[in-house]
Amino acid sequence: MHGTRVALIVTSVAIGFALGNAPDIAEAQPAIGAVRDRSVIEDAACEFASESEHGTPGVTRVVVGLNLDCEILMNVDGADVRLRSSQRGACDRGWYLPAKGQRVSRTYGSGPIRVRADYSVIDACFVGDRCEYIKFEATFRISRGSATRSIRAKGQCSW
Repeated sequence: MHGTRVALIVTSVAIGFALGNAPDIAEAQPAIGAVRDRSVIEDAACEFASESEHGTPGVTRVVVGLNLDCEILMNVDGADVRLRSSQRGACDRGWYLPAKGQRVSRTYGSGPIRVRADYSVIDACFVGDRCEYIKFEATFRISRGSATRSIRAKGQCSW
């Protein structure tokens, strides 16, 4: 009985593919790794490391960037991807520097990949009118098609 049921399911799926009516198969979540591009890492002012989850260690340099209002770089599915801000003119304006306690959200994209970043400033050091560093807690929601993955991270931007 069990073998007949399996054969029926396999046959139905095969017919669905042949007729172009294949059942929806859930896409795999995007795989997130460490950014590998050394030239970007050396020039980056901002660097984030993911927090460990479910016994899996965090990833260092999961997100890097020079200007979080403009763009970030992530390693998605084994390739470094430059993701631009969806805010028009964000790269032309320069970077808005949030204060301690502020929350800032940005949306970035490149091709089929979209990232919603929610930043929370946990510490900031200003010397006079100059910002030395800003520390963040962040949640990055990475979407590729219908598949989505969220990672929590901590990071810092320094100048």
